[in-house]
Amino acid sequence: MAHGEDRPGAIDALIPMLQRQRRSARHCREGVARRLGAAGIAAVDDHRLESPRSSDRFPETSARLFDWWTMGIDRHVQESRRLGMELAGVNRARRTSGLVVLEGFHAVTHAVRFGAEILGAWTADPNALEDLRQRLATDVQFPVEVVDMAALQAVVPRGQLVAVARRPSQPHPDTILAGPGPVVLLEDPRHLGNLGAVVRVAAAASAAAVMTTGRQNPWHPDALRGSCGLHFAVPVYHLHAVRTQGRQLVALDPKGEPLTPAEFPRAAVLAFGAERDGLSDQLLSQAQRRVALPMAAGVSSLNLATAVAATLYALRFAC
Repeated sequence: MAHGEDRPGAIDALIPMLQRQRRSARHCREGVARRLGAAGIAAVDDHRLESPRSSDRFPETSARLFDWWTMGIDRHVQESRRLGMELAGVNRARRTSGLVVLEGFHAVTHAVRFGAEILGAWTADPNALEDLRQRLATDVQFPVEVVDMAALQAVVPRGQLVAVARRPSQPHPDTILAGPGPVVLLEDPRHLGNLGAVVRVAAAASAAAVMTTGRQNPWHPDALRGSCGLHFAVPVYHLHAVRTQGRQLVALDPKGEPLTPAEFPRAAVLAFGAERDGLSDQLLSQAQRRVALPMAAGVSSLNLATAVAATLYALRFAC
């Protein structure tokens, strides 16, 4: 800027440009959401679409960030389409956003029954697979490619069947919380097999959703194996923070009052902690109510999935 130039006037001239950049950042964010939906990725999972706090102050930087992020999502979409073709792509599919790997007959048939889009399925024993289908799932049909046993075992050492599906789109968790039915909240679950078993129980007992916090991804292949593919039957979310949207938060706690299903709210968020440590003090302080499952003297805890099953079915039978 030349000496003596009108600095306030120059700044005023920059304001329209900054406003355009700010709108560009917002539009880019909306484009990310649309592309995530096209990839079958639930935009609300992990709540990673919330605009960075710096975007209000540095709109151009924010726009560039979201443009880079969008390019990454496009690469995931292209990779997802390619991976659905070959058995060799299964291991990479485990690490690809928007795809899930299903192992075993029950996992695949459950997923298909509840609307999964299967991109590829492989078996080395089509006769045994068809025998299972005729006995257990005549309502389910999907194309399967026959491959060599050694090739299949290189991907799933003990599996008879493996498939890659597109991860289903899900409503925003607040939409679920505004509706009927109990919601299961797992605070920082540690064991992915137990997490999957909880999803399986929740689907069977007609829970509205399963929501988790903490480090573990509830869509991890080990959790999908534990649920037998029933992630496709009930919404499953990974949250950064507890959400209730006005529902009563009920903590399952050994020191709580005895569970009395007849007096229980029908649209509660039911919070369960890890088997060893239970719920955190922070979550317990947020809860409007603490309840305990009755257990015989000397028994200190139940398996996580067992506790969830006992609670959900007690509420269901009380209706």
